[in-house]
Amino acid sequence: MKQKSEKILLIRLFQRTEAFLFVYLLILLFFYGLGNYQHFLDSSILLILKITSYISVLLALTAFIKLILCCTFSVVQKTCIYLPALFFSIFAVVFAVIFLLFSAGINLLSLGPGQ
Repeated sequence: MKQKSEKILLIRLFQRTEAFLFVYLLILLFFYGLGNYQHFLDSSILLILKITSYISVLLALTAFIKLILCCTFSVVQKTCIYLPALFFSIFAVVFAVIFLLFSAGINLLSLGPGQ
């Protein structure tokens, strides 16, 4: 009988963590846009941007580690079961880096010229 190829538990944990951080980052970006539209306090907007920076770093690290794990286990197990997870990891890394640069840039601009 042929055994069903299952994903490694470690990759599943990283995949769920990556999905959680991705959705959390989207929600933070929604609150940032909503806050600008509804004129939140500057301190609230800056807090949202700082949290966005931290979550972007965590998402990039998690996605990069999962990318390495998927590549490694695909080669070792000689299977293509990790291919969709691999593409989502690449997308998540790019997404996280873009919004890290965005939030860090706006944080830097909000400090003003004297600081």
